[in-house]
Amino acid sequence: MFPAHRHPDQAPPAPAETTLPGADITRPNCARVYDWLLGGKDSYAVDQQFARAALGVFPHLRVGARESREFLCRAAELLADVGYRQFVEIGTGFPDAPGFNLHDIVQSVDPTSRVVYVDHDPLVVLHARALLKGDWPGRTGYLQADLREPEKILRSEALRDTLDLTRPVVLSLVGILHHLPDSDDPYGAVATLLDGLPAGSALMLSHLSAEHNPAVTDLAAVYQAAGIPLQARTDVQISRFLAGLDVADPGIVCCHRWQPDPFTGITPPTDAQVSWYAAVGIPPESRYNPSMIDLRSGLFDPPWTPRPVTDREWELLHAQSDLRLPVMTPSARDWNPLPVSTAKTHPTPGGPRSHREQIHALAGS
Repeated sequence: MFPAHRHPDQAPPAPAETTLPGADITRPNCARVYDWLLGGKDSYAVDQQFARAALGVFPHLRVGARESREFLCRAAELLADVGYRQFVEIGTGFPDAPGFNLHDIVQSVDPTSRVVYVDHDPLVVLHARALLKGDWPGRTGYLQADLREPEKILRSEALRDTLDLTRPVVLSLVGILHHLPDSDDPYGAVATLLDGLPAGSALMLSHLSAEHNPAVTDLAAVYQAAGIPLQARTDVQISRFLAGLDVADPGIVCCHRWQPDPFTGITPPTDAQVSWYAAVGIPPESRYNPSMIDLRSGLFDPPWTPRPVTDREWELLHAQSDLRLPVMTPSARDWNPLPVSTAKTHPTPGGPRSHREQIHALAGS
């Protein structure tokens, strides 16, 4: 979404016309608008015109969209680092730049990771099938379905053929829940999905909010007037999506405050500019298999002292080929059984850079 040769403010060329059944290119579409905001090329004139009108009401909309995407990168990688190997992303949107899509991130941690991309837009699914292809031995599946039909998602062949539903799954709902008003029962949809996924599954989400900037309320009105549902919610309302899960540190916070990369070359935005909350919900007492011992202590560095890992557990951890754990002394392992760095990087030309640095470089900002 962030081509290095073009700044997001520069309008991309419109894609070729399509007659794909179910695709409406006469009205603005939230996925195409989001893609344009992040510098993508998969939008039409109607989407670009609407996006400019939305920016006129809330000039920082692009900031929040970008920070939400950065949150997805960090959260997915951290969850993969502690042992999660299966992910379902609902509300996929158009493919990101190579290396920043969900399967790119988690398969860089473990090539056997499995991802199912779900979106209700036929154009998005078409692009996903063409461009979001993981490498063997990992698996990548695609499904055209609506979040408002969680039972259809759970029953789908794409989900059951791609994932091992005897093992935990991460449900990713980044940037989609605010497009479901209360009348669509988003809380019920999320609860149904979590109930239908295996024990030990986790949830990562981001959500637009007007708590830090009242202009978001005006933004919602602009979206609704164009036929795009949008409902901002408070942190308390967002917490209801995480019912039954422990909210991982640092809690429900603005996206840029959730486990930020320790990169000091960029001045972080303000909460009022971002106006998107982010959170990760993990199963209570996450000690259900040896490869994920003390999930919370390894990933989120809580204030309590985690229990020591026994010699047998340590052997099991090192026996897991998918956990590239460093060799540590017994004294070190006692206080941090599953160490995870928040300064994760991917190989890039000129040396390793954080997700934040890479995204801002690609965005030209």
